[in-house]
Amino acid sequence: MEIDQGIAFIQGSYLRTGSPTEWADLGCGDGFFTGILSGLLKEGSSIYAVDGNQSALRQVRVARSIHLQTVAVDFVKEQWWPGHLLDGILMANSLHYAADQIDFVRRLRTRLKPDGGLLIVEYDTDRSNRWVPYPLSWDGLQRLFGQVGGKAGDAGFGRPRKIHEAPSLYNSAGMYSAWVPASAV
Repeated sequence: MEIDQGIAFIQGSYLRTGSPTEWADLGCGDGFFTGILSGLLKEGSSIYAVDGNQSALRQVRVARSIHLQTVAVDFVKEQWWPGHLLDGILMANSLHYAADQIDFVRRLRTRLKPDGGLLIVEYDTDRSNRWVPYPLSWDGLQRLFGQVGGKAGDAGFGRPRKIHEAPSLYNSAGMYSAWVPASAV
């Protein structure tokens, strides 16, 4: 994916660029989307880049005006969080690593401010493979958050809103991005 495509995938008013905000990028890898997010946030904002691969974390780069903290943990298995609530959590091609996605998003909700949310980029498929063990199509994401009969409705999230979709080089089903507000309001 090219930088301009990445920007289209995550850019939106939910980033609230009027004042500094604090984000976590779970499963950030080498930081492709971390870097894009940093360019869209207000100067003085912070990003926690979280991934189990320390060598990938060493490659993460953000805009100069953004505070970066790298955290080397398996974000699905290990409980790591700052001592305060976040404005947003970015999960670009990483939610599909959580086997129990309902429990996982319930735990994420407890780490977000009431006006925060999840920024998700995923493959639009329900077919698993070795790189996408627990796939989450757009329809699956809506079900997960209780909008089409899922069991996560009590997790406290609002209705997922699709931001962008595009073909994928690696998956014939394509990719999508979505914003899931932390409250139903």
